[in-house]
Amino acid sequence: MPLDVPNLDDRNYADLVEEALGMLSRYAPTWTNHNPTDPGITVVELLAYFTEMHLFRLNNVTRASKLQFLRLLEGPDEDVTKNAVQPSEEEVDTRIKLAVLKLRQRQRAVTCEDFEFLTREAAAASSESEAREIQSRCIARRALDLPDAGLREIDRPGHVSVVVVPAVELDPPSFDTLLQHIREYLEPKRLLATQLHVVKPCYLQLAVGAVVRQKAGVSFADLQDSVTQALEHYFSPYRGGGPEGNGWSLGRHVYLSEVQALLQQTVDVERVGTVQILGMSASDTPLDDDQTAVGVQLGMRSTLGVDSRLGAETVRDARRLIISGSGRLVGVALRPYEVVGIEKVVVREEPARWSESQNGGSVSGSQEVH
Repeated sequence: MPLDVPNLDDRNYADLVEEALGMLSRYAPTWTNHNPTDPGITVVELLAYFTEMHLFRLNNVTRASKLQFLRLLEGPDEDVTKNAVQPSEEEVDTRIKLAVLKLRQRQRAVTCEDFEFLTREAAAASSESEAREIQSRCIARRALDLPDAGLREIDRPGHVSVVVVPAVELDPPSFDTLLQHIREYLEPKRLLATQLHVVKPCYLQLAVGAVVRQKAGVSFADLQDSVTQALEHYFSPYRGGGPEGNGWSLGRHVYLSEVQALLQQTVDVERVGTVQILGMSASDTPLDDDQTAVGVQLGMRSTLGVDSRLGAETVRDARRLIISGSGRLVGVALRPYEVVGIEKVVVREEPARWSESQNGGSVSGSQEVH
């Protein structure tokens, strides 16, 4: 809704003189002669006259002043005073309004908020409709296009990385085209000497294990398919994934309680027991490698680094592990530029010995799904 133009010429000579005389008793109590014959009153009336005249001029900006103001807004290349046919008063007012609105647009990327806004703006203007809706996250002082996870965490002043996640999965050529389009859009808007990196998200690959009981009449094959599909769909960064269906957010942590609640709502699952993170890797290291094993809570009574994974080493980046006060794993922390990838699902079921599995006993039936 447009704002009404204020009337600046709303004071006349009589009002100004009356207000000034009313202030004399407060600021000059010894001044008692307020007749027009007093020299001081003459000065007050003179000042009121000039004030009224300036207010009138202020409220009536000349056309020449508007043209000069428009020239300052649009720059010398758009100088309308050079044209043979001068624009009308209405045209000048319209161009001034458009120029002021244009000043409100983000034309430079300075803060992380600027980079994220302009990234979404660039994607919205993409030629491919599937790439117009994205998640974006700006990470300052990082070069996230480096292949090694350790190098990505090194503080690099002057570097800015923009992570892009489309709403739908794109094939590699289309994704590369989108990143190139965003890079070309941001490049002229960055600050001088800023090194820009427009990258795909990094994946934290997880191996998830769960002890579940299937509903009556459901085969184990159908059970493991349901569990795998539920986990892959829920942790997907694309549209439909995540707790709100907008895709798993960049940097959102993974909590075992969420996984357990998800599996409990799965169609073929009657009851959920233990849920575990069996392994994780932020690089191309296979999850079967002991170095990627999470040495916590593979049984209901296991403790941190003692009797889990048959004595395997605890994951090297222990800062990722979210541990409760009792030493139990409750979740895995993601970095702001990471999303979740489900690399492997291990489903175990033991209907006949359910109570034993709940108490940390051995489980005989298990299958792995890659």
